[in-house]
Amino acid sequence: MKNKTVTLCFLKLSVILLAPIIIILIPISSIENKSFCLYTNLLGFHCPGCGMTRAMFSIMHFQFNNAIRYNRLVILVS
Repeated sequence: MKNKTVTLCFLKLSVILLAPIIIILIPISSIENKSFCLYTNLLGFHCPGCGMTRAMFSIMHFQFNNAIRYNRLVILVS
């Protein structure tokens, strides 16, 4: 039982530490002009959070002008 708990903790820690590195390595060009928003894809309207994923990717790549262009609310999130 203790071994399972240690393994689970190690797995969680690995994901937490590796996720930011993997996100930084994803090129911005792979997500430009793509919407992951379910609201936008179903209804065709932009919600207040539209562009937030692309904005956060831009901030992680130090492209602040692009981040603000995607969604101005990124200033509050970051």
